[in-house]
Amino acid sequence: MPQSVESAANSAALATGRPAVAGRSAAMAQKEFLTFRLGAQEYGIDARTVRQIRGCAALEGIGDAPECVAGAIDFGGAMVPVVDLRHCFGLDRVAGSIFTVAFMLDLDTQVLGVKVDSVSDVVRLARRQIRPAPATWTGPDVQYVVGVGVDDDRNLILLDIEKLLLDQGVGLLEIEAC
Repeated sequence: MPQSVESAANSAALATGRPAVAGRSAAMAQKEFLTFRLGAQEYGIDARTVRQIRGCAALEGIGDAPECVAGAIDFGGAMVPVVDLRHCFGLDRVAGSIFTVAFMLDLDTQVLGVKVDSVSDVVRLARRQIRPAPATWTGPDVQYVVGVGVDDDRNLILLDIEKLLLDQGVGLLEIEAC
């Protein structure tokens, strides 16, 4: 069932007891991140880019698509490619579960979907809670990390999802409707 980011934020607020809407001055100093899991690691992306969260049961296969594309999903009458982030990070593909979701991202030039193991919640992080990625981190994926968010006892790897998707070769992918 589709879920908006606002709905996810309100659900998270009810579960944690934190307010879903912050005051104007607090909102200026905070940024919202949609958090999700790939395996045991938790990540966050700018929540403003997320248009909708959906289950992955309706993914349709696509021929001749880049290997990272898990399929396509009908979104407002258009077929939107859905990228499997497990593939992007070199993780083994696993069978989907009831928690596996795709979220539709409204990027600068188009709408793209991203498949993840599960969505956690929407968190607000103050600037002081966002730290740079440690200099000791290496590997090809570190170029997509914009920082580490520290929220209570959680450390979230914060990603530049638009750069990641464009570098994976799906930025200009067009899918014809069936």
